[in-house]
Amino acid sequence: MVGLMNTSAQVGGLLSTVAYGYLVDRFRSYDAPFVPMAALLLLGAILWFKIDASRELSTESFATPAQVLTR
Repeated sequence: MVGLMNTSAQVGGLLSTVAYGYLVDRFRSYDAPFVPMAALLLLGAILWFKIDASRELSTESFATPAQVLTR
């Protein structure tokens, strides 16, 4: 799980640098990329409140590949 989380963060970091450069080139302003970046940071902070660390994960809540194929 930690490896998946790290990989996702690295992909997000790569994509954000490309998007930042594109937005600066498109709008000819270094201030323009800060609005979507701030919005995404706010969304991420709000989504963290959805995590319930006191709830235990169970394998019963996840479907197995065989269950997915038979649906």
